[in-house]
Amino acid sequence: MQRIPLADLFINHNFLLLSLNWTPGGAAAFGKVAVRAAGGPNIASVAVRRTADSAAVAVGMPGAVPTRLRSAEKCWLAGESPAEAAAQAAAELTVDEEASDACHRRAVVAALVRRLIVQCEGRAADDEGGRQRNTA
Repeated sequence: MQRIPLADLFINHNFLLLSLNWTPGGAAAFGKVAVRAAGGPNIASVAVRRTADSAAVAVGMPGAVPTRLRSAEKCWLAGESPAEAAAQAAAELTVDEEASDACHRRAVVAALVRRLIVQCEGRAADDEGGRQRNTA
């Protein structure tokens, strides 16, 4: 059995995935938006993960290899607000600008990134400014 980074699995289709190993700790979240029809295709899928010293933001869309959004990760790791990290994710996203839904996909990805970062950090849903939720 060979160990490879997950990103390599999406590039080289000659591998068979048998198991995944995650580094313990941190908070992670996943979300997707699909067309309304049952079984319709995803517009976008987003996964985020945060540990004390790292952040990961990945996005997948139909017909595209899943991509890490490195600038958004740096923004989040630097302590920027979920809204700022989400705006960076939308700006960094590679989409076909000629496609009629390019603007919509950017908006969907931004909304998912913001929502998932809020979820990972345990912030109040309406908190955009970096204040931690009072749990007392």
